[in-house]
Amino acid sequence: MATWAAFGGSQSTPRAEQLRRGRHRRLLPTALKAFGAEARLGDLEDLDGLREAASAADGVIHLAFKHDAMRAGDYAGAVDDDLAAVRAFGEALAGTGKPFVGTSG
Repeated sequence: MATWAAFGGSQSTPRAEQLRRGRHRRLLPTALKAFGAEARLGDLEDLDGLREAASAADGVIHLAFKHDAMRAGDYAGAVDDDLAAVRAFGEALAGTGKPFVGTSG
């Protein structure tokens, strides 16, 4: 069984409603466990934590984006944080042959 590090979640209407209700920490881990994967909760600003999780995983699925910052008018800040996270993942995965799957906000 491969170990994947997955970060983020969907902003679909039902998912967004669950986020507003404070249930965001259970959404992605529950979905991943159904496939036998293990989730690691983190923060886009914790670049060392992202690197550590990516290094320990067999691959990374990056879905996170700071939608709250974007909606508050700080789109550039949200993009900067996303780019920093992608770079952190890249640093951890460089030369390993491990896959990286990313989406955009």
